[in-house]
Amino acid sequence: MSLRELEYVVAVHRERNFTRAAQQLHMAQPALSQAILRLERRLGVRLFDRTSRRVEPTPAGHNLAVDALDIIDRVGAAIARTAAPRRAVTVHISEPALETPRRLMAALRSADPALSIHLTTLPRSLTGDDARGAQLSLTIGAPIHAAGARSTPLRAERVGALMDVRHPLAQQDSVT
Repeated sequence: MSLRELEYVVAVHRERNFTRAAQQLHMAQPALSQAILRLERRLGVRLFDRTSRRVEPTPAGHNLAVDALDIIDRVGAAIARTAAPRRAVTVHISEPALETPRRLMAALRSADPALSIHLTTLPRSLTGDDARGAQLSLTIGAPIHAAGARSTPLRAERVGALMDVRHPLAQQDSVT
């Protein structure tokens, strides 16, 4: 039996519904139903009683789900104990198309290939709150003035806009 099959049993047991369990597992409901049916045939026992409104675990299904959850947790703990610790940073880039953010990300990756980098593109109005709450390690974009955060200008970059010549703003010399 695979860990994935154990995850199927746990999800159906928890949700008591194949559709919601499939959504939680990011798979199609018919595929989940077929996987549970194959597992039941292999084990020679029904794991779930199905009605049009509800799915109820049989005693065997309940026991397997409880044990499966324990196995999944133990495997996760073993992996956590074994895997090399990874450092991570969360970087918000308000304008990812600009040259500066691309150069900074390339330098960061080059300097520490093992570093786990999580990129975000949050609305600018939220980045100050996230910097204060230490959810962001670094924000690349326009200066932010927020208590508990420091903003340092790195360089200025010219930004242009491309639009159809018939657009009303295309007749302007500059757009703010």
